Amino acid sequence: MARHEITVEDVIGASPAGVFKVIADPTKIDKWLPNVASAKHLNDKKHVGAERQITMRIHNIPISSHQVVTEYEPGKRFAWVHTKDVVEGEPFDMLQDIGTIFELTAKGKKTHVKATAHFSPNGFKARVAVPLISGDIKKQMQSALENIRRLCES
Repeated sequence: MARHEITVEDVIGASPAGVFKVIADPTKIDKWLPNVASAKHLNDKKHVGAERQITMRIHNIPISSHQVVTEYEPGKRFAWVHTKDVVEGEPFDMLQDIGTIFELTAKGKKTHVKATAHFSPNGFKARVAVPLISGDIKKQMQSALENIRRLCES
């Protein structure tokens, strides 16, 4: 099972601390991550180990995702993995090892943001669908960076 990575990058007119504050705040995820209908914080942890339940609709399909924060370095890195995804009420195992990593680097008074999503296809259908899945994820990530820019620069 080969791991696939999709990376998008941008420079945002805010400090790394300012960008981190937006992406790491569970109450703001629905304002920058496309298709998110709601986000619920599930435990008392605020950093690594924090759990959240994200509900979204992609192509009018309901998706529920249980996620855990795996990296939390203020102003530098923020990452999470999916521990369980449910699509239309059924467990989703077509993709495994799903996660996202944000890397932030100061660039003068701005921040270079590198966002990488990763997944491993599970089974023949998933391997065949990789180009479609990857294209969709890339569009969502580009939209996410545009939304983060709007929130940070306004």
